[in-house]
Amino acid sequence: MLTSAAQHQQVQYELSQFHAHVYGDFGYVRGIGVALKNGGTEVVKTRFTDIFVYRDGRWQCVCGTRIVVPCYSPLAPAVAIIDDRG
Repeated sequence: MLTSAAQHQQVQYELSQFHAHVYGDFGYVRGIGVALKNGGTEVVKTRFTDIFVYRDGRWQCVCGTRIVVPCYSPLAPAVAIIDDRG
């Protein structure tokens, strides 16, 4: 396990097609995130939506959804990852 930790690769996460919408004390953001390895090689691409509510004087994320977009084929099925922070 320590051997794999020593071989850790730096990963950079880039956002694109980022859109934010606010409706009173409710809002959401959506976009595409791409994780890149050291040399700029694409590791994973996800389409995301995060839901926020304004309470206690700040915006709080209450739910998020990620759908993995396959890097290798646009015809391959996507896998949904749901992150419920409520």
